[in-house]
Amino acid sequence: MTKGVKKHFSLIAILLIIVIGVVFGEIITYLTKDIAALNWINVGYTFGLQSPLVLDLSVISLTLGFALHINVAVLLGILIASLFYRFVF
Repeated sequence: MTKGVKKHFSLIAILLIIVIGVVFGEIITYLTKDIAALNWINVGYTFGLQSPLVLDLSVISLTLGFALHINVAVLLGILIASLFYRFVF
């Protein structure tokens, strides 16, 4: 009898899929921003710190900021990247 092969999903692979999907989604957003029929792809929301948080300790200055932009194209990019990963690997 042959034993079933288990696929091992690592956290690094999942993060890599998400990053590739986000980049692919941003490319889709950039390419479709001027097409009126595809405006629904660019609908999204940005959340995070609007202005960076600055901590000045006179010896060192620390600037912290975080913003996340989610839209339909980014979600489609993540979905396409995960399907690609599932069928290829």
